[in-house]
Amino acid sequence: MSKALPTELTAAQAISYYSGDEWEIFVAELVEGLSADSAYVLVKRMGGPGDLGIDIAGFKSSQGFEASWDGYQCKQYAKPLSPAAAWVEILKVIRAVVAEECVMPEAYIFMAPKGVGLSLNKLLRQPSKAKLEFSKWLQDHNPTPAMSPLERASVEKQMSETDFSIFDAMQPREIITLHSKTRYHSLRFSTPLPDRNVTVPDDIGGLTGEEARYVDQLVAVYQQRHPDDILTRETVAEHPAKGTHFRRQRRAFFRAETLRVYARESTPPGTFEDLQSDLHAGVIEVADNDHADGYARVQSVLSESGKIDLANHRLVEKTDHEDRKGICHQLVNDERLTWIDGTQ
Repeated sequence: MSKALPTELTAAQAISYYSGDEWEIFVAELVEGLSADSAYVLVKRMGGPGDLGIDIAGFKSSQGFEASWDGYQCKQYAKPLSPAAAWVEILKVIRAVVAEECVMPEAYIFMAPKGVGLSLNKLLRQPSKAKLEFSKWLQDHNPTPAMSPLERASVEKQMSETDFSIFDAMQPREIITLHSKTRYHSLRFSTPLPDRNVTVPDDIGGLTGEEARYVDQLVAVYQQRHPDDILTRETVAEHPAKGTHFRRQRRAFFRAETLRVYARESTPPGTFEDLQSDLHAGVIEVADNDHADGYARVQSVLSESGKIDLANHRLVEKTDHEDRKGICHQLVNDERLTWIDGTQ
């Protein structure tokens, strides 16, 4: 964050300290979290000079501003948002539509940590009255840059054709509630991660194409230990000596896969990948040591994975030793670990 904040703040208190830039980032996180329900194909920060009165845009198609989209206007003011402040931004959007820089959004939402004032809130609940008040304000307003008579006429025509029910605002409590459902909330406000539901059956079923490399590596390891046995992907799970070991490794792999999905839904991008990379850094030297055979290497690396200090990772609170072993197999799948030299 851009400021050193007092400790033990509530989320509502914390956002009031955000800079304008940090507030935009916060709102972008929230809008990204809404994208699954709103069908946004892209969420983009637009804030800055010439931003068309749009700080965050949620595009509903690859056509961007030429098709369906929603706009989110971020206002980090010391007081609740007033009608005059809102009219300035609405005018920017209407001017942008007139200039054919975008079509009118399907929704245009004001986002302010202090919320909107009573006057604006009432007007937003009465779209026809809001349009009337905006029209009155426009008659007396000389925007920068100034409008030519032709542009003013076009703006007034567009205003008359615009359904002002598209303009709305979120109050701070609603904003925080929606943000709490995003994968960014826990890290931003140091709250516990949501519960992780691990559903990996004891009998996982048939092998998937995504498992090819780590399974083949394990089969090669077992074959090295049992050279007289016929071991294949299809038969290894029933091998009398190593079948149980293999089934445990598959379960661990699938636990790690559920952790990957959980991280994608509950933590910021890159969180799981950072955990993988640190675990890799912790086991690679053990993997590179000399070992009696591939099986000894596997066991040494899996054992070492449980000893690595990963306390600086948020995901560690939802991770157990089986997950760590599964991540090792993911690393094999990604060709970052190899159990037997010279094998693929």
